[in-house]
Amino acid sequence: PSMPNPSLARVCTNALSSPVVTHSTHARRRTRAMHSRATARADADAGTSATPSEVHAHAPSLYSKLGQSLNAAGIALFFKSAVGDRALAMPQVACKDISRVDWAHLRSLGFEGVVFDKDNTLTAPYALEVHERVCESLERCKATFGASNVGVYSNSAGLTQYDPDGVEADALEKALGIAFIRHATKKPAGDVDDVVAHFPGCDSAKKLIFVGDRYLTDVVYGNRHGMFTIRVEPFTLKGESFAIKSARKFEQSVVSLWQSFGVAPVPHERLFPGANGMDKASWRLIQGEPAYENLQKCTL
Repeated sequence: PSMPNPSLARVCTNALSSPVVTHSTHARRRTRAMHSRATARADADAGTSATPSEVHAHAPSLYSKLGQSLNAAGIALFFKSAVGDRALAMPQVACKDISRVDWAHLRSLGFEGVVFDKDNTLTAPYALEVHERVCESLERCKATFGASNVGVYSNSAGLTQYDPDGVEADALEKALGIAFIRHATKKPAGDVDDVVAHFPGCDSAKKLIFVGDRYLTDVVYGNRHGMFTIRVEPFTLKGESFAIKSARKFEQSVVSLWQSFGVAPVPHERLFPGANGMDKASWRLIQGEPAYENLQKCTL
């Protein structure tokens, strides 16, 4: 491959840099995570849901939608993988939607929590109800892992830049019945501290599953932090911005090209029995062996 453009390399480097995180910042993040979980549990126990007026009042703003469309850091990281680690864009599992996922098997492998993208993963774009195709599976997921160990990581609701007071996230939690993770950075850039802090008792992102429909944001972010990544097909492109549709088409064509070259995801360590004592170089999926069978059982 040709050498990357120097200016693009500078963009990639800048996108990967992150501010110093202080102890007080960690404390604020954990407080936000605890508030999010408590609110979601209280709503579930009370059987409350957002009223039509609440839903309308907290629909995504134009600024928020533009923020989702313009993701310079995400584009930079995607191009970085093109000249570095292409496997970052490859999901561990790809399926039509989460109704095909065997949550019980994933739990048996030792995973402790699940992080979902929202639009075109749980709902249609900007919709305020879980898509009918995946309602049952989402409930199975919450029953398997526990409601407090399931959350949504959105590039709008719960993101400090666009939802500083968590108003939009609060409304969506009531509407969907699932907690929204409060966080300071957009996928796929940034660290993973806010995500891990959301899950009680979890001490590593490697014990989490990330589910989303976008290679550029969801898959790259999950793989960067060692999560088990599941990529689902979008429900519909209706309602998406032109920028998101264009990015989706571009990333799909690039990933398909890389797959034709034989690029594959790095197998997750939890697929391998006794992986803690194994050299990562030996983590290969061989048909008939336990790790291969474990991967096959992840989908129904």
